[in-house]
Amino acid sequence: MKVTIELAPGTVKRALILGGGLLMMGAAALALAVPVTYSEGSVLTAKSLNDNFANVEQRLAALEVNERACPAAYTQDTSITGIVDCKNGDDEIVKVGNGPSAFWIDRYESSVWDGANQRFGSADDSLEGGGFPKNGQSSNPWVAKSVSGKAPARFITWFQAQQACRASGKRLPNGEEWLAAGRGTPDPTTPTATDCNISGANSRDTGQGTTCQSHWGAQDMIGNLWEWTADWHAGLGDTTTSSNWPSDYGSDGAWNITSSANSEDGATLVGAPVAAVRGGSWDSGGTNSGLFALALSDSPTFWRRSRGFRCLLPR
Repeated sequence: MKVTIELAPGTVKRALILGGGLLMMGAAALALAVPVTYSEGSVLTAKSLNDNFANVEQRLAALEVNERACPAAYTQDTSITGIVDCKNGDDEIVKVGNGPSAFWIDRYESSVWDGANQRFGSADDSLEGGGFPKNGQSSNPWVAKSVSGKAPARFITWFQAQQACRASGKRLPNGEEWLAAGRGTPDPTTPTATDCNISGANSRDTGQGTTCQSHWGAQDMIGNLWEWTADWHAGLGDTTTSSNWPSDYGSDGAWNITSSANSEDGATLVGAPVAAVRGGSWDSGGTNSGLFALALSDSPTFWRRSRGFRCLLPR
């Protein structure tokens, strides 16, 4: 570390130089020159300089926290404590992790919107409102949002989910990111109404899983709906074969790990790729649902009322 001190009449300015260049925050360089007023003939001391460096470090730490709390266009809701909750209108995301590897993910399972009209909440709306085909190839894809008090999107293929996330400036999480976001979600064996929906009669609206929340604030990552992730796999297998993780992992179910694929018409596509869904749903067998529940059974073309998704916003 090199310290440069510039003396001027009545003032001292200093800059912290790291590795030969100004400390960078994001895309902007911050010139760390802090004016200090001295009387004529004052003697500079190591303590005064060290105190000023300490002040700069504190100010930078505060700037870093504020800058990285929420992404552009989102504002932190500081009334919500214990998590970093960011809002852009009715779209709500939470921050996962710290430092360079942090990202934001939908707080709730995504709902799909055609302007002010919600789609895929209770039926397959692929051909309504100008059309959003099952293959996702629309000139104007509908947008995914994370909104409390709404039916999460169902009846939707991987392709539609992927395009809806992209239309909102986000993307589907991969498996590692999904697991990171779900860390700490309680996995009950006999759930109450606000616990994870692992044995209900149907999926529930978002925001009801107040005790089905991860360490970072993401709700309903266990149960309610299986969630599409970005990962694809290929292989030959038997979709009826299932197994369970060890008891340390809650005995969560694992299906068709050497996969063939269920297609949208219910046929089995031998050798077709599958898209991974995680977390389990309201109808996947109680304790089979869980953070480690993974099904490699469905082609990206598959859709059902127990399949949903959520989106991720990278740094």
